[in-house]
Amino acid sequence: MIMGLPTIQLETLSVVSSVAMTAMSTIVAIVALVFSYRQNAGWQPIALIVGQSMSGVGGIGMNEFEVHIEFWNRRKYPVAIRAIIANVSGFSLKSNGSSARNEPYIRDNRLVQKVATSVNPSDQFGIKLPFRFEPESMDAMRPVFDIEVIYFDPHVGKERKAKLHHRAFYPELGWKRTEEEREKAQQLFRELNRPRPDTV
Repeated sequence: MIMGLPTIQLETLSVVSSVAMTAMSTIVAIVALVFSYRQNAGWQPIALIVGQSMSGVGGIGMNEFEVHIEFWNRRKYPVAIRAIIANVSGFSLKSNGSSARNEPYIRDNRLVQKVATSVNPSDQFGIKLPFRFEPESMDAMRPVFDIEVIYFDPHVGKERKAKLHHRAFYPELGWKRTEEEREKAQQLFRELNRPRPDTV
C-alpha cells in the first residue's frame, strides 16, 4: 500500500495500468505483424503517370493525347498485368471498335487495353496509351483520366487494381474558362466546321 492513497484509488490505478499495458502490447504485436508481412510479401504495387503529350491543334486534323503509365511491382514475387482500363471525361474519344490484338478497344469514352505480361519483384512495366479524340474546340476541353491497371496477385489468388486519377493541363485547354465560355467556344467551333453544301 502506498502511503497517503486509499485502497479504492490504488485499485483504480492498477486497472488503468493493466489496460494501458494490454493496449501497448496489442499495438506492438500489430506493428510486428505488419512489419513481418511487409518483409515477406512486400508492398502493394502502384501505378504512376510519368508523362503526357498532345498532338494536333483541334479542328478536323489528327488529335491525340498520349499518357505514359508506369506500373511498379513492390511485391517480393512476380505479378501479372491483365488489362488497363481508362474512363475519360471532359472530351470525346473516337470509338474504334478495334479487335486487333495490340490495339486498344475504345467505345463510350472508355479505353480498354489488353496486356499479357508479368512484372518481376522490384521491377516496372511502362506503356503509352493513345487517346484519339473527336474534333472539338480546345477551349472547351477539360481532359480527365480515371485509369485502372488490372493485375493478378498469385499470393492471394485474386485480381487487384492499381488506380490513377489524372488531369491533363495545357495552356490552350478550358480549365480556366467558365461553363458558359466553354459552351460558346464549342458552339463557335461547330459553326466554323459545319459541312457546307456543294456549290455548282
